[in-house]
Amino acid sequence: MLLYQNSFEGTIPAEIGNLRLFQFLAQFNQLTGPLPDTLWLNRDLDILRLDNNQFTGLVSQRIGDLANLRDLRLSNNTFTGDLPALLWRLNELGT
Repeated sequence: MLLYQNSFEGTIPAEIGNLRLFQFLAQFNQLTGPLPDTLWLNRDLDILRLDNNQFTGLVSQRIGDLANLRDLRLSNNTFTGDLPALLWRLNELGT
């Protein structure tokens, strides 16, 4: 799903978990709020780019469920807390 650079506003709906996504590119928008827990149900994701938005809250430990993730970009948001420890078990990240 390619949604980047569109000035989209608002939150990512929980229904995103009903999709089968391989790539979710939504960077450079004005998306807000916490990331929905259902996002992590997309276990086939290999690219997740959410940088340059206005997301808040914690990055869920469930990010560790995305075993196929190769490209993760979360910069330039206002997330709080620590990075989830399970992030370091993503062996494909950066390959």
